[in-house]
Amino acid sequence: ELWLGKNKIGSMALPPMPALRHLSLQNNRLDVWDGSLFHNVSGLTHFYVGHNNLPDLPDEFALLTKLVEVDLVKNAITRIRPVPELACLQELWLNDNQITDLEEVRNLASFPALKTIYLERNPMQCLGDKDAEAR
Repeated sequence: ELWLGKNKIGSMALPPMPALRHLSLQNNRLDVWDGSLFHNVSGLTHFYVGHNNLPDLPDEFALLTKLVEVDLVKNAITRIRPVPELACLQELWLNDNQITDLEEVRNLASFPALKTIYLERNPMQCLGDKDAEAR
């Protein structure tokens, strides 16, 4: 396990750590995905990068095939990227992002083991809510 939260870190560059299972980079200054990270920590089961400013998931995210839990809370994510390679993913936290299109929810079907999804406080939250339109 490697817990690096609240350290003002601006880069995901890490050396190869294939045995690493839990990685936390929460509450840092991350705003780009580092593709080498996904090769260096391919054994991750739990990945926490909430409270940064990360954009949509890159293609390399599919290399983390053992993921069970992912925290992407409060980033700059605008879409739910289907990643069928993440067949073990059970928990996906995407609340407080920038997802505006309610159609993105359909992409959750690409995660066959998904049990928990958090999407609160995204711009799409009130779409289709007639009571919200009246307010």
